[in-house]
Amino acid sequence: MCCSNFSTTARNESEKYNPEQILISKLKSRTGRGGDCESSSVDVSADDYKAVLIYFASLKNPHKAEEWISKMEQDKALEFLQPDVNSYNAVIKAWAFSKEHNSAVRAERWFHRIREVNGQPNTESYNLLLKSLSRARGKSASIRESNALKAEQLLQEMQSAKQSIIQPTTDSFNSAMYAWVKCGGDIANVGEKVLKLLQDMEERAAMSASAVRPNTVSYTIAMNAFSTSAAFKQRRINRGNYHEEDVLEDVRKAESILNYMHDLHNAGVSDVVPDTQAHNSLISAWAKVSNEVNDSPLKAEAAFRRMIELEEEGHPYIAPDRISYNTVINAWLRTKSLNGAQRAEWLLRRMWERYEVAEKESGPNTAVFPDVETYNGVLKSWSLHDADKTEELLRELLDYELKGFGECTANTDSFAICISSFARFAHNSAQWTQCDGCQRALALLSELIKREKSGVPGCITNLSQYNSVMRTVAFSQSSSVDVLDVAFQTFRMLKSSRHEPDNITYKHFVRAIIKSCHVQKTKKNLLHGIIKMCCEDGQLCQGIINFITHGPFEENGGWISAQDAETLTVSLFGDWPVPKNWSRNLKIRDLAPNSLATGYEDAQGDDIRRQLR
Repeated sequence: MCCSNFSTTARNESEKYNPEQILISKLKSRTGRGGDCESSSVDVSADDYKAVLIYFASLKNPHKAEEWISKMEQDKALEFLQPDVNSYNAVIKAWAFSKEHNSAVRAERWFHRIREVNGQPNTESYNLLLKSLSRARGKSASIRESNALKAEQLLQEMQSAKQSIIQPTTDSFNSAMYAWVKCGGDIANVGEKVLKLLQDMEERAAMSASAVRPNTVSYTIAMNAFSTSAAFKQRRINRGNYHEEDVLEDVRKAESILNYMHDLHNAGVSDVVPDTQAHNSLISAWAKVSNEVNDSPLKAEAAFRRMIELEEEGHPYIAPDRISYNTVINAWLRTKSLNGAQRAEWLLRRMWERYEVAEKESGPNTAVFPDVETYNGVLKSWSLHDADKTEELLRELLDYELKGFGECTANTDSFAICISSFARFAHNSAQWTQCDGCQRALALLSELIKREKSGVPGCITNLSQYNSVMRTVAFSQSSSVDVLDVAFQTFRMLKSSRHEPDNITYKHFVRAIIKSCHVQKTKKNLLHGIIKMCCEDGQLCQGIINFITHGPFEENGGWISAQDAETLTVSLFGDWPVPKNWSRNLKIRDLAPNSLATGYEDAQGDDIRRQLR
């Protein structure tokens, strides 16, 4: 609440003081008195323009900053007061903290503009450009690597500069290091690259009285570099490029850096504090390399337990936060094991226990409780093993939401995980009786739809949730007519939504009809109507055709007779090949129905299609 009030106050103050309006007013007044006369130049100064540039830099609005520095350059009344390096720095800063994909390119352009107007970039200019390169949101790996190389080159340029106004700072090194971390998913040796820069910084600090020395952020960035490097190698073990030991070696290096941070802090180095974020980096490193066979989840949990021990020993700056819990839960999720699901739930319970204790001792504002991501991690773990347990946890999340825990607001993922769990265990006849699982999956989908219509944040339906319910029906061991009713309800809801059924929807629907409709004539008419609708929607696929033309037939334990299958084939695909607009992915050469006659009366099928629409 305090943060909200502070941001609101800051925004109100910003609205009260708007230097752009002041400058516009001055420029209008000057124009009214004759434009660029000498006397009018007193009214509009370079400082007025700078105030506007700094204002838009603080608002992270680079386009307005560019607009005003261009006006400043063109203002003839400021012939002897053209933009200085600080004016350009304001524009670079606006781009450095912008979220646009071309932010680094635009920041670099204004950095070079300083030299174009015979100026000299200073330390702040370099640091802002380095910050921009480290934050850049390049979509391709080549762009991210190019930004990292530019950042390292800029840092070297700063170190070799003879001008006193250009001296690298700790932030300079940190930005260059972080630019390499952003490449971690694409480059194997990013950890070594960052470590080299860290060692350069340490050597610079040891050789001179320079204020440039590694701090907490520096060492944490290095840990993140080895963490991402380990994840990169983990993904490529199956290709034979790396071995498990290569992966673990990177994580151990991250662990060594954290231990070194403790040593420095204990030796009295005030700039280095092995805080919560540093410990979370180690937990994240172990979580990223966790899988079904290694003991990395145990290592992640051990690092987490160490945080609790250190906090209890009187080091509050190492207290586990929500990220700590969520990351360990994610490590156990990666095991895909029942034990992993149980450990994830234990961590959830532990988090609530610590919250209740902290709330009694220090008040609710200092206590950390689970959020929706915590629950979603546990939901995912259990969804692989028990749909009932998954739904139980979702209901618990919804209860906390009703109690006013805003961070526990269930979102799309919460419902989707639960619905997909029902689909995963639909074939398990021992899990539910009759069509209980299908109806519960449909109820969850209906609840999500209501939340979306009510505008609950983070609740948005998509086609995959409808298809998960259809899959639950299609693979349910129950063949009662109630199951088929769930399929029709789901399909009607889908057709009335903003989404459109795809070939997967229709394939599950066809399977549900064949399995659950026991009156052969009705079954034949239903299939004819649904498949015609599928063709009209352009979603015919080979899987649907094969299901009709190739069985399994009743004679072999299937759900449709060979005669009915042939009749459907003739009536639906008699004019072979089918029109191209019937399908998006059907390869004509892969399918040749056995019979190509015509004449099937499809009036009843048309009636069914009209009812569904």
